[in-house]
Amino acid sequence: MKNPFLDAMAAPMAMTSATKFMRLLQEQQMDTVETSVRALSCRDPMQLVTLHQAFLQRMVGRWTAAAAAAKDSAKGAAKDTKAAVQKAEAVLKEAKTAATPPPPAAPKLAQATPKVVPAPVKPPAPKLAAANDDLTVIKGIGPKFAKTLNEHGITSYRQLASLKPKEVEALEAKLGFSGRFEREGWIEQARELAH
Repeated sequence: MKNPFLDAMAAPMAMTSATKFMRLLQEQQMDTVETSVRALSCRDPMQLVTLHQAFLQRMVGRWTAAAAAAKDSAKGAAKDTKAAVQKAEAVLKEAKTAATPPPPAAPKLAQATPKVVPAPVKPPAPKLAAANDDLTVIKGIGPKFAKTLNEHGITSYRQLASLKPKEVEALEAKLGFSGRFEREGWIEQARELAH
């Protein structure tokens, strides 16, 4: 059989702060003392039963109200969190659409365009081929961040070790890791591993 008093007490204990819970216990204690004093002066057994029933109703009502208030505050916090997540998703979506370049315009076929022979293009200087090192060996870099670094062209210890302070700042700003490269010592670790 369910005990309504214990059910009413369980939710506030789990969901309210310690201060609020202690205040509820103090109110309960004061009510108990007052009811006990009144019960000592009762001569009529029916008056004693009525007094006891009123006490129980106040007690269950007090804890039920505390449980409802705790549930409401939890719902409010969940709503606030959900709204913040939706706002962050909207900002992220907007940033992604802003970062996507518009498609190139299709050439018009109706107009005849004179053929222009392009000037010979000088091929770019060959970069040193960087080996794909396992960046997760560096303390503080997990698989997900290693993949992000790879997407930004950093695939080896040598590349990470050769980053200049301005390049590190730019990369941190892009990735949202302000000061983390220095804090975690990633550049120094990469230098040690590159040798």
